[in-house]
Amino acid sequence: MYLATLCLTVMGAGIVAAKMLYRPDGVYGLYALVDLNGDSSVPTWYAAFTLLLCAGLLALHGHYSRQRGDANAFHWRLLAWVFALMSVDEVARIHEVVGSFLGAQIKPAVGELNGFFHFDWVAAGVVFTLIVALFYIPFLLRLPRRVAGGLMLAGAIFVGGALVVEIFNARTQYLFDVHSVYYQMGTVVEECLEMLGVAVFADVLIRHLADYTKNTDIEVLFTISDFDGPGDSRQAEDRDVRGE
Repeated sequence: MYLATLCLTVMGAGIVAAKMLYRPDGVYGLYALVDLNGDSSVPTWYAAFTLLLCAGLLALHGHYSRQRGDANAFHWRLLAWVFALMSVDEVARIHEVVGSFLGAQIKPAVGELNGFFHFDWVAAGVVFTLIVALFYIPFLLRLPRRVAGGLMLAGAIFVGGALVVEIFNARTQYLFDVHSVYYQMGTVVEECLEMLGVAVFADVLIRHLADYTKNTDIEVLFTISDFDGPGDSRQAEDRDVRGE
């Protein structure tokens, strides 16, 4: 995932540079194919896929946590739903519709702040991020320090791209234009950080899941090997009766 993130970022930056410097018509159609901010491009498909992968990993964490009576089971499962919705949103852009509506209610109280809140959904995004962060503090405190640190690092990287860089992109669009080189390169940085954050998040989840299920896997293997099936059980009983 790290290599894929690097490759897509380099391709995205290269195609933006090529479009700005040489081919404003879209670089023979390649710009739409690898547009990091496009709705139907390879990077968008990859981002949606990795978010869905994380949703599956989180659901597994929730399943095993529930089996063990872990207090974090609900938080894992809730986060799985959040990532599943984020995967859909990556293509459907739900946050721009819902966020713009909610942001329009919040924005009059804070204004555009010299263009930093030029995008309506950013104000709602800041509020949502703070609520989620506060809600998950007890969850993080119950996790092993290494896992909690990894998840927080991944979240910081992702939010740094999805929200912080987006705030500066809003100001860039406010001052210049959406087609300016500053905005386009800002978008490359934003999407790169988002993909990197998801890659780190998935890496931490996979490593934690491997440790978390180690004993469970052994128990399952023993259970399967000990169960011979109905036919074999009857044969074993017959041997016991005959004294074999």
